[in-house]
Amino acid sequence: MLFIYILFVITSGSSEWRKDPELEEWLRLNHPEITKCSVTQKVSTKIKKADLSTIIANHVPVVLRGVGQEEKWPALKKWKNKNKFKSKYGNTVHETRWPFGARQVGILARNSTIGDFIDNMDNNYNHAGVMFSAANNSIIMDKEWGIPKLFGEVLHSPLFSLSMSKEGLAFHNHGSAWESVVVGRKLFLFLPPLSSPPPPDVISLLQQAAMFVAKPLHFIKHYWKSLRALLQPLVCILEPGDAVYIPCNMYHMTFNIGDTMAVGGSLQKSGDNCPRDIHAVSYTIIQNSQLATESRKNSHFATESTINKKKQADLYTATKVLQYNVEANIKYGVLLAQQGHTQHALKWFQEVAERFINLSDKHILDYIPLAVIIELLAEYVVGVVSVHSSGEEQKEGYEIALQLGYKSLQFDKNNKKAIKTTEMISKILGVELGSDTKYTETNCELQNEEYFLFQLKSAIL
Repeated sequence: MLFIYILFVITSGSSEWRKDPELEEWLRLNHPEITKCSVTQKVSTKIKKADLSTIIANHVPVVLRGVGQEEKWPALKKWKNKNKFKSKYGNTVHETRWPFGARQVGILARNSTIGDFIDNMDNNYNHAGVMFSAANNSIIMDKEWGIPKLFGEVLHSPLFSLSMSKEGLAFHNHGSAWESVVVGRKLFLFLPPLSSPPPPDVISLLQQAAMFVAKPLHFIKHYWKSLRALLQPLVCILEPGDAVYIPCNMYHMTFNIGDTMAVGGSLQKSGDNCPRDIHAVSYTIIQNSQLATESRKNSHFATESTINKKKQADLYTATKVLQYNVEANIKYGVLLAQQGHTQHALKWFQEVAERFINLSDKHILDYIPLAVIIELLAEYVVGVVSVHSSGEEQKEGYEIALQLGYKSLQFDKNNKKAIKTTEMISKILGVELGSDTKYTETNCELQNEEYFLFQLKSAIL
């Protein structure tokens, strides 16, 4: 009984953020090159503000060692105690994201209190995701948090992040940014922008590894050695008090070694003189592709009076570059329906669903985000056939949407939106949903959590 009590105190009542010595040892034995920083390292006190423009212009990552200690960030000492942090911020609600890049997949997120999120971390809940906070929240506005003085005058959209060991973001890119580690250790892997379609051997690796979707630990275990041999990425592990400058459009993956807390943000005018990158170009095309104008049906599924053929071709090309970008794939499917190609649109949505399901079969994509994405595809199939078809074709579309709804619930039986969608379609088709139907089956037990594609809400709906 004494042993059980001690174990409970250690695992549940500890005031310390958890380290991960087993992971550190595994990295040291299997990937010693990862533990050696190959990124340019500087002492922040030796860098003048005038040097920042030069650093940005060089488009190479730079690590500022010990900047937090030099600038005496209060957070470094104060938030070593997890219980104190939880006591102050535990009831605040912030966004928790699934760890994908906005360009590469989309922003898949839900709201959660910091206290609940930390409880999930402590319970080793491997679907906890990564907690992010926007610029106007109480955490970032507290002056005790570390914003390197070097970036202070050009700071834009600061962010706070918190996640458990072995979590992190898959390879992604964005405008120039910085990040400072406050608690834990964080590994960064860097790759240069893709200015043009890469060579066939690189394309093969990117597709095989699904590196813009794969969770960092899976990628390191199975594909790191191939990537290192082919592209020679830069690597560096940041310690508490370290900061890193991330150049515009440079791909990077993050990986936590122990529970990790960090602050960061983008830099103003980060789009100036950015290196060309095919993901950035494709993402701009996706954002600029409007589904429909205001119409007599007042529906984003309604047919546009004119359709720009070049935009259609550009959007299709973007879906080939960003093949897992949910927004791009949905927009293209709806555009096909707007042009009267409903059958082609239905086939497209099915192909997109299979593309994501195959990632799960390879253990690359987790069940919860997959369930949300498949359910969203089902919703758009319903919208397409409701406006653009009738009779048997419409019935076929509803049946496809129902099967997608079933599939979503196989991956997460508690997905409320999928339950609502399947119930709605079943009523349309006159199908009864009993306790023995497909959607009640599941091969995993998951907590009841709802995720939403916020990016799609603003861009499409």
